[in-house]
Amino acid sequence: MKAVDTEAIVLRTAAYSEADRLVTYLTPAVGKLVGIARNARSSRKRFGHCLEPCSRVTLTYKPGTGLAWLERSQLLDAHLALREDLPRWSYAALITEILAEMTPEGDAQEPLYLLTRSTLEQLASDPDPLNVVILFLVRFMRTMGHLPDFQQCRVCRAPLAGQGQWIWQLPEGRLLCPAHRANGSSPLELDLGTLLLLNQAAQLPLTRLWRLRVRKDRRQALRRALLEWVMAQTHRPLKTLKVVAQFERLPQPDPPGIG
Repeated sequence: MKAVDTEAIVLRTAAYSEADRLVTYLTPAVGKLVGIARNARSSRKRFGHCLEPCSRVTLTYKPGTGLAWLERSQLLDAHLALREDLPRWSYAALITEILAEMTPEGDAQEPLYLLTRSTLEQLASDPDPLNVVILFLVRFMRTMGHLPDFQQCRVCRAPLAGQGQWIWQLPEGRLLCPAHRANGSSPLELDLGTLLLLNQAAQLPLTRLWRLRVRKDRRQALRRALLEWVMAQTHRPLKTLKVVAQFERLPQPDPPGIG
């Protein structure tokens, strides 16, 4: 089969045999791509430092019926600034884990690829990396079709402008006005300004996304709720969340529906 050249971002890598590595990439043309790098554990001749998570690379591969065969790769950006800052690196690891879990194989994902590329660049330089993570999560869930409707009450259809305070009910993901607040759920109270910002984060051009700033007193609760919503879609815990929680010195959210 003819070899394919593409730009790609490494999401994860793992030992596949004594000599080989199994590598998961995000690509613009086929979304998630999983391939075997032959002899990558015993020789750096063809792949060098191109198999590290979060690295942006050029990749030559041959598609297979299951796994792709990775032929060679060249490093474009190792994101060294992330690797030298452990809290930022933990956020980057969280982002790549979410991408590896939720991105389908074989479908074009250019908007998602551009979002991820921009996110890693912004995460390396932004003075507030948590703000970057929150904006990424909102935009990612919108891109994947999993972002809840933050425009109106799920029960009575009351518009946002009619109330100053709202409730995001988790793990169901419903936005509710105060009159329809449900019992027995994990609610997050959201003010109108935060909801308007979330809607902007879902819709603004990517070049303007990073100008948005979530209020500092809302960031941790919002990050926690967004990750709970992610895990409601994957039905499994996020392994890197333990590392993130360690750096943030915060308890990690309980994955919904995981016993």
